[in-house]
Amino acid sequence: MKRFKKIWLPIIVSVISGILINWLTPVNIPGAIWKAITWFMHFFSIKMSFPVWGIILLMLTIPFLIGLFILLFRNNSVENYLSDTFFEVLWDWRYIGGKIYDEKMIARCPHCKTILKPVQEGETSYPFGYITNLECTHCGFHKKFTFDSHELRDRVKKEIDRKIITGEYKKNAQQAD
Repeated sequence: MKRFKKIWLPIIVSVISGILINWLTPVNIPGAIWKAITWFMHFFSIKMSFPVWGIILLMLTIPFLIGLFILLFRNNSVENYLSDTFFEVLWDWRYIGGKIYDEKMIARCPHCKTILKPVQEGETSYPFGYITNLECTHCGFHKKFTFDSHELRDRVKKEIDRKIITGEYKKNAQQAD
């Protein structure tokens, strides 16, 4: 009995309210809806001729408009956000399935854009465990971090996520243009 009330009570209430609204209003609502549907359907039964130059013009403009539409919405996509500077180091990354692909996350020198070489030092060098140095073999830039390379990548991923969520990545994309 409870199922019957859960299913049929909203249906019965909506039918009764529809009948009352139709009875109380001076406009024939179902008739007006039917007229609108038939008026719209008449557009598909109109016979007309179209000049050949009009067809050629449509064939040329439709791909152009589709390409323009794609370009407009593609530039605002999060997946075009592929590079930024975090912790004084330039980072490049790629997405796979909407997520950052860890193996394609690359640290680059902020000066010469060379890929930085990670050098890890042992626990005796720092009291908190492993530390990571990123070194440029081209210009000699180096940056020391107080955690290992996996923690560094996780922190960079969190910063990327923060910028995407807050919308700050759009500012970076505008500066790149």
